[in-house]
Amino acid sequence: MGMTEIYYLTRAKLSLRRAHVHNILRTADALSRSGYAVTVVSTELFGDERAVREQNGVMGPFRMMRDKSLARFLFRERSGRAVCYVRDPGLWSMALLARMLGYRVVVELHGNRESVGKRVMFPLLYRVSHGALFITERLREWYGATAKSAKRKPYAVIPCVGLRDDEIIARDIFDYRAVFGIGSEKILAVYLGGGAGKYYDMSLLVRALPCTDERVVMIIVGLKEEERAGLRLTAEHMGVAERLYFQERFFPAETLSYARGADILVSPKVWAPEGGVSAKYYAYLAAGRVIIATDTTTDREVLDDACAVLVEATPEAFGSAMTELACDDARRTRMGAHGLKRAEAFSERVRTERVIGVIQKVLI
Repeated sequence: MGMTEIYYLTRAKLSLRRAHVHNILRTADALSRSGYAVTVVSTELFGDERAVREQNGVMGPFRMMRDKSLARFLFRERSGRAVCYVRDPGLWSMALLARMLGYRVVVELHGNRESVGKRVMFPLLYRVSHGALFITERLREWYGATAKSAKRKPYAVIPCVGLRDDEIIARDIFDYRAVFGIGSEKILAVYLGGGAGKYYDMSLLVRALPCTDERVVMIIVGLKEEERAGLRLTAEHMGVAERLYFQERFFPAETLSYARGADILVSPKVWAPEGGVSAKYYAYLAAGRVIIATDTTTDREVLDDACAVLVEATPEAFGSAMTELACDDARRTRMGAHGLKRAEAFSERVRTERVIGVIQKVLI
């Protein structure tokens, strides 16, 4: 096992602060620390490799390299004992080429129907693989992977990012009160991550503020300036501008520290297809803070009623939930503790064991 080469192919610019980049590097990191010789091969320049590693909190001995032509790379490195790992559905043709060249192909499936193109490319990626990894049970069901079909194509259901033990037990906390001068009587509701696209309605959080106890303030972390501008206008129009704060964008390795600084963690998701689980929820759990999120079947694979208040995607529902939690310190503490315990089910150890299990099966 120790000499098995794994080539992780991607078109991602690895220096970007993106969830999919974090997934790629954390996967490569974990596998390299488990004894595999891992190389992440990107078609894009990624700048300072040391900075990229620090931003994503990775420390394993995997390699990072750029090659404009993944096809050329596959021809040059072809080997009957090498594994080609692919997550990008647009690389289904490279996965097919790898299979034709004798690689064993493992794919990580994180979606299925988010766009017209992906409705075609994701199934093609699954079709050409020797083994598959699904980030939700709903995706596994959609692709028709069963115990019977596993004899032909091994699979596993994995978290899209795993939390290391050192991250779960760490206690570094970002101090929002000191940064913004917020008094101790206030309750901090915090959102972490980007807000663009069709998955989240960030204005919902601002529109919820008039429906909450006045002690609640909203801190939104990670938006671009153009995204903040529209929310500021909404807050001014609704008379709650003094209760809305923004913090600069952050690196993935800082996520848990920012999450621990909250009293309540929130997420205004409005669409969650079969693979639409939010990676931030693993960090939300590990932060040991109560969560308010929209109620979706997909995200219930991570969140449950003991650690999260799951509501409809309306300002009134979010406002009511924030008010109830703001007035109940004991409940916030109890639900946060349950979330921290639940985070263990989404650890890097669990994730890596499942990934390795599929790799070992496709190499037989």
